[in-house]
Amino acid sequence: MVLQTDQFGNVINTGTTFGRQAEAAEQGMLGLSNFMAMGGGFDEFLVRMDPQRALGNLPKRLTAGEVIKPSDIAAIKKSGWFGQLPSALTSAGFATPDARKDTMKAGASKVASRVAGMKRIPIAAGAFQAFQGDPIGGLGTVGGGLIAQGLLRAAPAPVRLAGTIIGGMVGSRGTQAVAGINPSDPLSGPDISIPGLNIPLTPYARTKQQRERLRELNKEDLEQAQEFQRKQMAMQLANSMLMGQQRVSGTLANTMLQTSPFGR
Repeated sequence: MVLQTDQFGNVINTGTTFGRQAEAAEQGMLGLSNFMAMGGGFDEFLVRMDPQRALGNLPKRLTAGEVIKPSDIAAIKKSGWFGQLPSALTSAGFATPDARKDTMKAGASKVASRVAGMKRIPIAAGAFQAFQGDPIGGLGTVGGGLIAQGLLRAAPAPVRLAGTIIGGMVGSRGTQAVAGINPSDPLSGPDISIPGLNIPLTPYARTKQQRERLRELNKEDLEQAQEFQRKQMAMQLANSMLMGQQRVSGTLANTMLQTSPFGR
């Protein structure tokens, strides 16, 4: 089995294509751009993430003196994140463009407030970063995000959300700097792995593990090739000995016929 490697000796997984990832990202960006082109704004995008939480039980003073009807919430939910904007909304909060804008802003604030205070956001971001091969950076993302959430607890929701993102980025860079890690350099960082599980925690440890596995595979291939060569040589030797015996037997038989009085 022949494995393809890059210049650093890392095994290239030919089954995973960046084209598929790019295609998925392109579809997501296309959906968002179409949504914006149809007149959707960031507030409406947040509302569409969770219409029931965003629009349910909004104060009447924020929705033109009338609660948002369940049918309107269902219509927004049905349209999805990037679907056609609902036009037949009958609640007073959607009666005019200004009322609709105020309603969406109030609903978006509820969603943003909850999102900004969710501890699982930096935890999920850190876990994803660790899954991508940077567990030390992911640990910093979790720590930085949670610290930022705690420090900005009394700030407005958009500030808390932005602070969580920035805090996670700063924390990630900090832990990477302390460990001497550069995610783009496969030879950076110390040789650290989780004991017992053999899970690498740094690019260097991951590169070392990949090269060790590659050497093991190459060793297996070499052993199989050597075994095949030994069998081939044994077969050739056996055939050569058999042919030699046949020649000797033929020579002896010919000599006996020539020297025997019965063969004349």
